[in-house]
Amino acid sequence: MTKPQSWTIAVLLAILTMSASTNAQDGAGSVWDGVFTDEQATRGEITYEQECATCHLADLLGDGIAPALTGAAFDFRWSDLSVGDMFVAIRATMPQGAPASLSPQGYADIVSYLLKRNDLPAGNSELPTDEDTLSAIIIHGDPPTGSGEAEGTGIAQGGEPSVWDGVFTTEQATRGEIAYEQECATCHLADLLGDGIAPALTGAAFDFRWSDLSIGDLFASLRATMPQGAPASLSPQGYIDIISYLLTKNDFPAGDMELPASDEVLNSIMIKSEQP
Repeated sequence: MTKPQSWTIAVLLAILTMSASTNAQDGAGSVWDGVFTDEQATRGEITYEQECATCHLADLLGDGIAPALTGAAFDFRWSDLSVGDMFVAIRATMPQGAPASLSPQGYADIVSYLLKRNDLPAGNSELPTDEDTLSAIIIHGDPPTGSGEAEGTGIAQGGEPSVWDGVFTTEQATRGEIAYEQECATCHLADLLGDGIAPALTGAAFDFRWSDLSIGDLFASLRATMPQGAPASLSPQGYIDIISYLLTKNDFPAGDMELPASDEVLNSIMIKSEQP
């Protein structure tokens, strides 16, 4: 890039840079502001499938070694950090064995795809590759108070949904029982009390491990670790069905609608040991 030859131009550029930085900070940009476009996320999906899906899988839930990139795992890793932090981390480490081998636009497109898959809204302007701009966009797990997105999630914002609300069906739990017997019962036993090494999945042990966490946390954990020796080998629906079975075995009520394989929904449903 050619250096400005005039001191006046240099001063003006400095003032403009300071002003843009100040505005970015004052604006307190958030991923809930529509910071990417649908078209950009679609490009990112193509790049993700080519460069990332081998390890992180097409559903972004990871292969047990490569971490999940959606749901509770995404929130835990990136909440309250910036899009710039994510951009730099992905560029510095990915693809495995060839970090920084994609174009800056390629990485920005992948970030856009990850944001979309985590149920963050698209907007009218593409996510740029400028690190100063990206660093001003903060990743929040929940919509800011008073935003349209926050108002649109009335059930999560008002009466916090819980496992006492009938979040799965009896039929789904029955499917989960079959899957459990095939994939889990060898270690956790048919009565869910565990073999002394594999933990119990019912009663006080279940309450101690999962109380006040979300169904999304339970889903991410099961997906990342089970079955032993072959994590992430079941379909998302298979894991959801097993969770439904665990809920029914822990005396939580069934309802009229199946528990969906939606991270946004799963993360909003809290596990409470006592009925509200």
